[in-house]
Amino acid sequence: MDRREVQFGRRRTDYTWYAYLVKLAPRHIKVGLVIAAIVWSWFGFKAVEPTIFPVVTDFTINETTIQGNDQLISGMMIKRRDCLFESVVAYSGDHLVGIRFTETPSPVSRIKGDQAWGIWIVTPPVIELSLYSRHECATGSVTTKLWEGKL
Repeated sequence: MDRREVQFGRRRTDYTWYAYLVKLAPRHIKVGLVIAAIVWSWFGFKAVEPTIFPVVTDFTINETTIQGNDQLISGMMIKRRDCLFESVVAYSGDHLVGIRFTETPSPVSRIKGDQAWGIWIVTPPVIELSLYSRHECATGSVTTKLWEGKL
């Protein structure tokens, strides 16, 4: 065996396929791999963003009242990020339920910090409720699970 055939204690023919892919690939393939890594990293970040950097935390429902065909709820929350509010969606099990705000005629984006919210009107009255909010942040649209449980 000649010294020129040995590199880093291995023969040149002992390289694995990925070493050939990275080391011997043309430049446009390497650029493509870098772009693919960046894109997959972004999708990975967007998947864990609501868990790592939630917009709203400590969302609690303190009061529930049933009036006719409506259920009134109110409580407290902490808004952690300065994002624009888009919508709230409510589910009971796998059924979509209606939700309306009474504080303002149209939804508004709140400032950061501890705050009271409500009265929100849930139609029809439910026993179990799941609430999700959608905000537009600097990184794009973020959906946060606000509440899930029995009322």
